[in-house]
Amino acid sequence: MKYRVGLNPIRRVTQLPTIFMGLVVNVAGIGQAPMVTPEGLVNSASMAADTKRGAIAVPGGLATIFGAELAESAQAAAGYPLPTALGGVSITVGGIPAPLLYVSPNQVNFQVPSRIVSPTVPIVVKNRAGESRTILASVSQDAPGLFTQSGSGCGQGAILNVAADGSVQVNSPQSSASPGQYITIFGTGLGTPAFPPADGFPAGRDPFSWISYSELYLGPPTSTAFLRKSYLGLAPGMVGVAQFNVVLPEDAPEGCAIPIWIRGVTVDSQPVAISIRRGGGACLRSALARSAKLSWKRTVTTGLANESTAEEAEVFTASFQQGESSWLSPEGAKRIGVWTGLAAGRTVFEPPRCGSFIGANVSGGRLSIQSAAGASLPIEPLHSATGEYVYRATLPKGTVAPGSLTVEGAGGETVGPFRTSVSPPSPIEVLTDLRPGTAISSGKPLTISWRNGRPGDLVRVQIRTGATVYSGYTQDVPAEIGTVTLDTIEPLPGLVTLPLNASNGFSVVVSHIPGRPAAFRALGMTFDGTHEWEYEFQFLGLRLLGTTEPI
Repeated sequence: MKYRVGLNPIRRVTQLPTIFMGLVVNVAGIGQAPMVTPEGLVNSASMAADTKRGAIAVPGGLATIFGAELAESAQAAAGYPLPTALGGVSITVGGIPAPLLYVSPNQVNFQVPSRIVSPTVPIVVKNRAGESRTILASVSQDAPGLFTQSGSGCGQGAILNVAADGSVQVNSPQSSASPGQYITIFGTGLGTPAFPPADGFPAGRDPFSWISYSELYLGPPTSTAFLRKSYLGLAPGMVGVAQFNVVLPEDAPEGCAIPIWIRGVTVDSQPVAISIRRGGGACLRSALARSAKLSWKRTVTTGLANESTAEEAEVFTASFQQGESSWLSPEGAKRIGVWTGLAAGRTVFEPPRCGSFIGANVSGGRLSIQSAAGASLPIEPLHSATGEYVYRATLPKGTVAPGSLTVEGAGGETVGPFRTSVSPPSPIEVLTDLRPGTAISSGKPLTISWRNGRPGDLVRVQIRTGATVYSGYTQDVPAEIGTVTLDTIEPLPGLVTLPLNASNGFSVVVSHIPGRPAAFRALGMTFDGTHEWEYEFQFLGLRLLGTTEPI
């Protein structure tokens, strides 16, 4: 039997429904007002907040709040429509009651009302004893997360292998998907669909609630191996859950923990694991591969709360990535001189991170970093809650500057000792007037100019528009050229406009980066590590006017 678009095989699999209800064992509460933990609002699939935007609300998506004394006991919704009060608990989002899937003393799962339209919304939990503090969440077009079999947001994805006759198996290391086979993967926060059901009601089949954007990718975050989809939309019979029906490519990498993730409009999902083996059956692990990335970055931002003052931040980050050699490979060459749309190969915001199950950032041992003007700074890896090792240090002002920047690794269990240096030049100077409040006409080409570009370096220009719905373009150009132009298009006869939406949330980000990062080697690394610097200039608070608006 041919695989049907919108097939909802999850109802035939007993292991997965609890993933979406978030069922956990809890101790009864003691009748106090609810307390919400800091950063307590997360995507119900990834179980993570956005790493840069913090609390995010996606209309129609599923969200989870963690805290204490939220409910007196654990209770799940018994049917549809989902109730807006359950076990004495209710949630309002921008004053609108939210449908509830599950409540417990320390966790509440709910659907974000689809009617919210403000850029930010207050979220409040109420129980019989009182109200929680207000969570202020940003409203976003999307913030995708993928469900996992553990319910933790990390590990093996909630993925079904779909046979040609329509029968399904839960994907696992013992039951791999075969290249060329259909799979179904589940998530939430992918955005507003066509023909959406009413809040609290499950999606139907006539018509399907399809979603026209987002793509599914295999491999590391730099991968371009997107999967051909036959359906993306809400999962029939479920509330707030989206499903991807896709075909694994014939040349899909094989292994026990291949990363699979969603590239959304504003942010990518966390990676989850899928097991792949030609012919199915138990997966075969490939040899481990390791790579490393060291980065020094200075960011100057204008147009924040105090528009007259530029804010500066300098940071050093490092990662030592480990994964199966079937998919982990060196970062590819940068594309030069080509405008790339955000939905076609960008990351505006960093996705949630996961740990040791795939592509873990492992420990490279203790690092010591030193600039030309400063003393040596030791950095110990931070072992995160998801099991990965993270290196990050806030630097004194003036650290990322011309001169030598050196990183020395003492070595650890997986990576041997190393020493590597880079020498940033003086940063470029942006010449285009991009002061906060500057109005730019969408009816004319937009040119960004700079000077002092060093041959061999690159300048990356990112043009973004929208406060809650993002679009934009990115291009890398040789630094010595000194200029780049985003041309207008003519979508309709006589209408000449930039390929962007007019918006008060218009911004330009200009980065000065090396054309080729420095390479270094260490015992235990399969590929050369990369060591690079970056000067980033963020120009916020601009206005992109429509073609008929006077400047």
